[in-house]
Amino acid sequence: MPVTPLLAITLNDVELADQLLALLEEEFQALAQRDLVALESLLGGKQILLKQLDQHAQHRSALLRSASLSNDLAGLQQYAAGQDEGQALLAASARLSELIEACKQRNVRNGQIIQASQIGTSRVLNLLQGSSSAPALYNSRGSQTRSGYQRPLSSA
Repeated sequence: MPVTPLLAITLNDVELADQLLALLEEEFQALAQRDLVALESLLGGKQILLKQLDQHAQHRSALLRSASLSNDLAGLQQYAAGQDEGQALLAASARLSELIEACKQRNVRNGQIIQASQIGTSRVLNLLQGSSSAPALYNSRGSQTRSGYQRPLSSA
């Protein structure tokens, strides 16, 4: 049974999304261990996978448009209805959607960890430099205290 181009691309994307999900889990572990070398190497792998997934999504859209169908689930279902392996296409598409959603959730989680780390690092740097996000306080004479004074990091 010949595999339609749309099914072949979708099956390939399922594998790519599976790889991306694994990379996001590795990224989570590297973030937990603060392993910057591992994070840097994972970033390259993620970018490659995301680029391939994007290219394939554009190709799938073009295939559906060339068949005069919409680029959504309804269009895919119409396309699958006219194919021998239509059920396999719909199953692969559903699996791909599940994997993409899981990737999004993992990416949001990792992004929150990165953001929390950046905020923590920023606070530590502010403390070391003598600046504070606390409001300026006044002394007994009514003038501001020197809490807003910033000193260079080398004098901390």
